[in-house]
Amino acid sequence: MAAQRIKYGDIMSLVLLFNIGAFSLLTLSQKPLDTNAILLGGIISLIFAFQYMVFTLFLKRTDKLILVLISFLASVGFIAIYVLDTSLLIRQIEWYLIGFVISIATIVFLRYFLKYIYKYKYLYMAATIGLLLFTLIFGKEIGGAKNWVTIGRYNFQPSEFGKVMLIFALASLFSEGKGFKHIIIGGAFTGTCLIFLVLQRDLGAAMLYFLIYVILMFISTSNLYMTLAALGVGGLGAFASYHLFGHVKVRILAWRNPWADITGGGYQIAQSLFAIAGGSWVGVGLGNGRPNDIPVPSSDFIFSVICEQFGLIIGVIIIIIFFIIILRGVSIALRATEEFYSLVVIGTVAMIALQAFINIGGVTKFIPLTGITLPFVSYGGSSMVVKFMMFGILQAIYAVNEQHEDKLRRYPLEER
Repeated sequence: MAAQRIKYGDIMSLVLLFNIGAFSLLTLSQKPLDTNAILLGGIISLIFAFQYMVFTLFLKRTDKLILVLISFLASVGFIAIYVLDTSLLIRQIEWYLIGFVISIATIVFLRYFLKYIYKYKYLYMAATIGLLLFTLIFGKEIGGAKNWVTIGRYNFQPSEFGKVMLIFALASLFSEGKGFKHIIIGGAFTGTCLIFLVLQRDLGAAMLYFLIYVILMFISTSNLYMTLAALGVGGLGAFASYHLFGHVKVRILAWRNPWADITGGGYQIAQSLFAIAGGSWVGVGLGNGRPNDIPVPSSDFIFSVICEQFGLIIGVIIIIIFFIIILRGVSIALRATEEFYSLVVIGTVAMIALQAFINIGGVTKFIPLTGITLPFVSYGGSSMVVKFMMFGILQAIYAVNEQHEDKLRRYPLEER
C-alpha cells in the first residue's frame, strides 16, 4: 500500500505541475501579464492537492488512481474553459468544489448504508420518474430542450440526477430476479422515462437511459434474445425520432455530409473538425487559434477546443484515461461481494463511458452529434456534480471490497 501511495502521489505531482505550467504559460502569453491566470491556476492546484490529501489521510480505502485521473481530466477542462471565458472558469471551480463535497458525503453515506438500500427499487423508480415529470411541468427550454430547472441564479438538469436513480433502480431490480417479469418491469420503467425525455426533447439523455437498461439487462440476465429485441425497439425509436424531430434530421444529415450545408446544419461539426485538424499533434498553443468559432465550445465541443489548443496528443491521452477508468470500474465490479454492488458499479462506469464515447464520437464525426457533455471536463454544474456522485459510488464500493478482503486475509481459511 505504501508503494501505491508513492506511485499515485508522484502522478498527482505531475498533474499539479501540468496545471501550474499551463496557467503560467497563459499568464506569460499576455502583455501586461495576465495575473488572473496564475491566481486561478494556483487555486485549482491547491484544490487538487487538498482533495488528494483528504483521500490519502482520511479515506484510505479508496482507489487513488481514479482520483488522480479525474483530477487530470478536470485540469485540462479548467484550462480550456479559461481560454474561452474566465467567468465560466470561476463558476466551474464552484461546481467542482460542490461536487467534491458531495463525493465525500456519498462515500461516507454508502459505507454505512449500502447494505440496506438494495431493496428499494420502486422508490428509485418513482424518484427517477418524479424528477423527469417535474422537469416536464416546471422546466424551461434552453437550446431547444426543455430539460432545465432554475433555482436562484443556478440552472440544473434533473435528468442528470435521474441517471443515478436509474442505475440504482435497475441494479436493485435485476439483483432481485432475472426472469421475464423483471425484464418487462425494467423495460416499462425505462420506457416511461424515455417518453418524458422525448417530450422534453432531451434525446441525448434518452439514448443514455436506454443503453444503460440494455447493458444492465444483458449483464444480469445474459438473455441475448431479449437484448436484441430491446435494441430492435431502440432502433425503431431512433428511426421514428429522425422523422418526428427536425433537429434530429438536421444532425443526421450534417453527420453524413457537413460540407453540403456548411453555413447551416453542418456548421457545428465543420468548425469542430477545423479546430481538431488545426491543432494537429502538438496544438496551436494556449490562447491561440480561434476556439470561440466553435459553437457551444465550453460544454458540447470542449474536446475540439482541447485538441486545437493542446494537440491530438492530449486528446489521445484523454481517451486512454477514460479506458483506464473503465477498466478500474470493471475491476471493482468483479471484486464486489454482492450482485447489487456489482450492477451499480457497471451501470455507473457504463454511464461515464457512454457519455465520453458519445461526446468524443460526435465532435469527431464518428457518430451524429447529441449535445452530451464530456465527463469531468465540460463546463456544466449538473454534469460535474452528478459525475462526482458517481465517483463517490465507485469509491464506496471499492472501500467495501477492501474491507471484505482485509477480513479474508485476517482469518485463516480453516477458521472461516
